[in-house]
Amino acid sequence: MRRIAAILLLPILVCVGAILPEKRSHSWVEVDTPNFRIISNSNTSEAREVAYGFEQARAVLHQMLSGPRPFSGRPVIVFAAKDEATVRDIWPEKVRMQDNSRGVLPVLGAEKCYFLIRTSIRELYSIQVFRGEAVLPLSHRAPFHAYAEIFVPLNFGPLPLWLEEGLQAFYSNSERLRDQFRIGGPPPEGLRQSAWAFLPIETVLRADSQSPLLQNSESARVFANESWALVHYMRNSLDTTQPNSLVKVIDQLRKGADVRDAFQQYVGDPLQLDERLIPYLQHEGASSLLLPVPPRVKLKEIPVHALAPAEVEAVLGDFYVQGGWREAARQRLTAALQLAPELPVALESLAWLEHLEGNDRAALERLQQVFRLNPESSMARYYHGAVLAAVAKDEKELALSTNELRRAIALHPDFSPPYHLLARLQLKASTNLNEAFQNVEHAIRLDFGVPEYYLTLAEILLDGGRAELALPNARLALMAARKKEVRDAAAALLERMPKPREIANQDAPAVRPSTPLEESPFRPQLKRRPAAEQSEIAAAGANNLSRRTGEGKIANVSCHAFALDLTLALAHAALRLHSDNLVELSYLPEQNRPWYFDPCKKLTGEHARVTYMPRAGKAYDGEISSVQLLK
Repeated sequence: MRRIAAILLLPILVCVGAILPEKRSHSWVEVDTPNFRIISNSNTSEAREVAYGFEQARAVLHQMLSGPRPFSGRPVIVFAAKDEATVRDIWPEKVRMQDNSRGVLPVLGAEKCYFLIRTSIRELYSIQVFRGEAVLPLSHRAPFHAYAEIFVPLNFGPLPLWLEEGLQAFYSNSERLRDQFRIGGPPPEGLRQSAWAFLPIETVLRADSQSPLLQNSESARVFANESWALVHYMRNSLDTTQPNSLVKVIDQLRKGADVRDAFQQYVGDPLQLDERLIPYLQHEGASSLLLPVPPRVKLKEIPVHALAPAEVEAVLGDFYVQGGWREAARQRLTAALQLAPELPVALESLAWLEHLEGNDRAALERLQQVFRLNPESSMARYYHGAVLAAVAKDEKELALSTNELRRAIALHPDFSPPYHLLARLQLKASTNLNEAFQNVEHAIRLDFGVPEYYLTLAEILLDGGRAELALPNARLALMAARKKEVRDAAAALLERMPKPREIANQDAPAVRPSTPLEESPFRPQLKRRPAAEQSEIAAAGANNLSRRTGEGKIANVSCHAFALDLTLALAHAALRLHSDNLVELSYLPEQNRPWYFDPCKKLTGEHARVTYMPRAGKAYDGEISSVQLLK
């Protein structure tokens, strides 16, 4: 969806070098939640409402899949602009957020994810009463649209453009009905027949990010709507060639199948579906899924703190770095350092910008400044490892880069880019293909939908003599690539491979993140790594103990902002359990679950089965994974 958003908003990308006025009449605040960082120039109550909205969207969408994947470790930062003027200041040229049906402008960088939304759009029809207070909530749609951009690739992996667009539209099309959410319904244009001037499905299936039809805003809008319609049909229609066709098509694509062949086999003939799709929408297109509203939190308890002008400039500068707008980034970061010469986050982002511009010497000098101020910055360690790798001339210098990447992983084990870069270095040096495989496989575990990771995986497998496993991964990378350099590299790799008839198992599936780390995919001549040489992956997972379950009576329930604490009285002991995010927990068996449940009021005195992760060295005994109430 980010590709379509970029096409629809193409005119606004022309002058990103503009910066905010030096003198501002407003201040900025920051709200940190368990999963998001909200930065806003609106009032504190609206900033808190946005923070809750994003956690709510995440919790609702996670109900729809069994075992949803966590974040990839990339920070997610949301700019919540109080008005159109702020939107124009941050994202220049003529743009009106209320004219943007998604209500969100995304910048999904390799290291960080940014979103720009407005806070002043409210749901006038959705006044509620919460704990005795009237609530007029901010529009919930923008958080759903934003989080769907992350949710789909993280849970479904690499996809062709139409399927990624369709799934993101399906999960972001939401309607709030008192204590329920409707998910998966039609886009804002509704189901008016005039809105469905569809393209031939054959054209949609073959479209990629360079297709001419996506260079025009109107055809791009039609493509987005039709992609949603196809996903809705595949998910709900009884007229597909095989039931559960959406899941089966995705599974075939992971095995390296051609997009059209998989569609024809499990959904039907695209030419025939051209005639059936609009009648289907007229009869079934309004159908959607009903999901309960997650628990609400006391917004006044969510911490908010003011941001200094230098911090605002630094985060906006980093936003432009991630978006590829280098001149705007340099202006912002320079302004930040003029205000605060030793601001680590500004130095860190400027170092990365200088590396991207080819000035690695200056980048290394700035990173040394960062380490003097904050030696435990995992992002700076990753940047340092990447710059050292770029300038390395021999094995000794390459070892310095490897050590920095391992240190970045030790500081932030859930951040995927260091694993991938480490795998690339090991592949280049041909030092240990087994460990290179394990590192890139772990990167895929953390960030399931990055085509570059599958390309690296295919290269490692091919060099290890496993062409039958390399082939589907290379095809995945080519199919899902949005960057020209990745497509070209995937195409070149496929040219190097043996012809399919020469590969013993043509239908071998792509190596998936479920592959156990201790199982090598290579032939015996590529030796398994000795136990004494366990990689940083093992160290990163050392604290992840097995989940445990306790059953007893709940007491001493307390809530503060997103946090939930309780005591579970067992037969011979009492467990102190904690959750950082009460919004995303499930509290009842599905068949007995009410549409709205307030754990802060309802859990005390209940008999429950609680699943938790033991935690040593904390003020509590474990972190809650789920709470099942028992009769």
